[in-house]
Amino acid sequence: GEDERRERLVNIHLFVSRYFYKKLYDQYGKEAFAYAKMRGLAKETLEKFKIGYAPFKSEELIEQLEKLGYSQEELLNSGIFSKSMEGRVYSKFFNRLIFPIENVQGKIIGFGGRNLGNGEPKYLNSPETEIFKKKYNLYGLNIAKEEIRKKNQVLLMEGYTDVISVWQKGVLNAVASLGTAFTEEQGRLLLRYANEIVIVYDND
Repeated sequence: GEDERRERLVNIHLFVSRYFYKKLYDQYGKEAFAYAKMRGLAKETLEKFKIGYAPFKSEELIEQLEKLGYSQEELLNSGIFSKSMEGRVYSKFFNRLIFPIENVQGKIIGFGGRNLGNGEPKYLNSPETEIFKKKYNLYGLNIAKEEIRKKNQVLLMEGYTDVISVWQKGVLNAVASLGTAFTEEQGRLLLRYANEIVIVYDND
């Protein structure tokens, strides 16, 4: 049924997230790891936010998922993969630093990726899927929710890198709206945890 289908999509995300996480630390991730270091991301931060690296090639990842019994259709429905004109399935995320997007229960439901080359777009987010509805989710909320409750205040930022950089400075009550306009649903979600929402967007 629907629940099982959604659970399988969540499990694909969990597997892919772990795969990307491992890749940051092997020979393919050297450049990405150096980039993360240059951006001042501490080891603890990489672990806390489950940051990973999507390599150039995705055959190995797809093969592993197929071995686990996931169909091509499921891979495409996850929003992580696309199909080429020739019918080849490939990951939309390649040569990117990967930021898993968790829902408030801590389940990974999407990804954000920062390009490491000069390619466009600089940031790529998972598309809307059955499990990832942008207007109902905020990046970092699962990590920040206790602190938001404690302070009765939440800082709303623009992107994941903003949330991560302030977290490293000890500001633990920040979330990001994932490149979409802040929605009423996101507002309602935040008001479950705090009465005060402070919007901290870049001044552009």
